[in-house]
Amino acid sequence: MQKYIKETWRLVSTTNQCQNGRLLALKWLDREYEQQFAHIRGYVEEILTHHERTTAIVETYPNAKNQDVFSRFYVCFEKLRTRWKSSCRPIIGLDGTFFKGIVKGCLLTAFMKNLKADLGLEDGSGYVIISDRCKGLLSSVKAELPKAEHRFCVKHIYENLKKNHAGKDLLKKYVWNVAWSCTMTAYRKNLQKLKEYDVPLFEDVLKMEPRYWTLAFFKLGSFCDKVENNSTESFNATITKARGKAIIPMLETIRRQAMVRNAKRQKKAERWDGRCTKYVKLVLKELKEHADKCVVSRGSHGNFEVDLYDDRCHVDTKNKTCSCFKWQISGIPCEHAYGAMLDAGLDTDDYVYECFYTGKQRDCYSDNVKPMRGPGIWMAGSHRLVVAPPEQDPPEGEGSEKKKKKKSKKGEKRIKARCKIHPKKKRKMTEEASDQANTSSQGAGNGAFQGPETMSLTQPSQMSD
Repeated sequence: MQKYIKETWRLVSTTNQCQNGRLLALKWLDREYEQQFAHIRGYVEEILTHHERTTAIVETYPNAKNQDVFSRFYVCFEKLRTRWKSSCRPIIGLDGTFFKGIVKGCLLTAFMKNLKADLGLEDGSGYVIISDRCKGLLSSVKAELPKAEHRFCVKHIYENLKKNHAGKDLLKKYVWNVAWSCTMTAYRKNLQKLKEYDVPLFEDVLKMEPRYWTLAFFKLGSFCDKVENNSTESFNATITKARGKAIIPMLETIRRQAMVRNAKRQKKAERWDGRCTKYVKLVLKELKEHADKCVVSRGSHGNFEVDLYDDRCHVDTKNKTCSCFKWQISGIPCEHAYGAMLDAGLDTDDYVYECFYTGKQRDCYSDNVKPMRGPGIWMAGSHRLVVAPPEQDPPEGEGSEKKKKKKSKKGEKRIKARCKIHPKKKRKMTEEASDQANTSSQGAGNGAFQGPETMSLTQPSQMSD
């Protein structure tokens, strides 16, 4: 710090000055965190003022001083909710990420109970949930959306397998080949190759339940051929800096980023003049090389027999199907269908499913989150203040925390050898320690903890009479 002050401002500072400055800065940070939690109800009211029919909830619980202690916060903007339901595929990505600031806790991309109510998911029928194999997410999805199709991210599967099978160069290749199997025949074939490569690895892959992360087991209709959760991971990466801020600046940064991103996407959609989205054009461009190599035999009523790489597929352009199942899974013509269309002079845009049309993309970004006023307005309200939650131990599995080292027996013996206490004095100290423990345990039973109290703020039009 002394070096930085000297280089930046050409001033000489003492060690005490730097230490005092550091302590003062930490005090300011602590005060900022407390102030942000105190006015979070005013922030919620500001959200509801500018966004009608939006859900914004603050949950608190009372402490020993009868103060409202912050528990959790949830918001679902009406504009984004409506656009998602009308224009997006029925796919939801879930993941957890951790606060980087003073208050340690888990910031989920969605709270399952509130999300279920806001999006009208009911029992989950017809919807797809993509996540890792986190126990908390597995149990919550199973409890709230029992009939939803739950897919696991194959990247997390691969990383878990790599821990127990390090040094196997072809591990990634075989695992991903299993995940990309579109038919049961291809699935069994790739599993057999994996077994021939390494039997213990084969057994561990089966324990990871491939039916949750292999294309051959996916239900048709969602038009999503992704076996990873990249979109959610990408979102977590964009909010990395926001996670280190106080609660309200963090929420405001995420809201502002979403607003700016949607505005940019809206402009891109308006400028794109193609019938299908740019994503479809990129996919078909990659398939063009393979489609040109197809040997096509025409049948009647839009049916084709297509040979490619010692494999033969049946393409039905009227029903938009191919026996390889890639077309039905992704919603975009596969290389076999593309080859048949090139041979018959058909326009591929006519055979892409509607969810990939540019009109859907424009509708998706046609409405957006509204700008909001600064804290000078809503912090002046007369809301009941909220207290910051007590600092908690970091959750298990957080990568940034170092694991506690186990004490070796050798180390324990060395400690015992140095502690030379007379047996009578040692017995007396043990009796005093047990008396103190009994006293403290009796005192701890006097205060009863009360469960979290939910404070939900809604628009007047949503309130019951």
